[in-house]
Amino acid sequence: MYRVTFQRDEITYDAEEGQWLYDVCEAAGASVPFACKAGACGTCATQVVQGEESLGPQRAREIRTLESNGLDPTQYRLLCLADVHGTLTLGASAKPQQATAPLGMCMVRVKEYRPLTSTVCELRFAIGSGEIIFSPGQYMIFHVPGIDQIIRRSYSISSLPSDRTHFEICV
Repeated sequence: MYRVTFQRDEITYDAEEGQWLYDVCEAAGASVPFACKAGACGTCATQVVQGEESLGPQRAREIRTLESNGLDPTQYRLLCLADVHGTLTLGASAKPQQATAPLGMCMVRVKEYRPLTSTVCELRFAIGSGEIIFSPGQYMIFHVPGIDQIIRRSYSISSLPSDRTHFEICV
């Protein structure tokens, strides 16, 4: 177990080796905001006070996202792209919590599978319970029953926001 401290929230949480920092933030009740969970938006950019080496090296995508948000990659990390590999102290988030929409959850089932090319398909989902209200450009993250981990890839919704019973993604 590694200790993760959220200075702004005055919270300390014991995380497991390799635990996704998004899951740590959720379990600890930290006020770090998240949106795409794929390193594209920069919403979860958070200052690393101590333990930078516990997050592993930054990749080009993370550096680009931080710089495009006017943040210094030597001081901030995108928590959605990081796993815990040591003791860590985090400071303030670059964006306030209210800057993001609340996350929703719903149960869906695959309604239709349609190949578009030899490497791309369209999946149409029927919404079984819950409600999806989204704006163009918003992302989906899936948890598939029977798989022990969350699929850490965000998918853009390709259907119209007016359809409240179905949505489509391209994979």
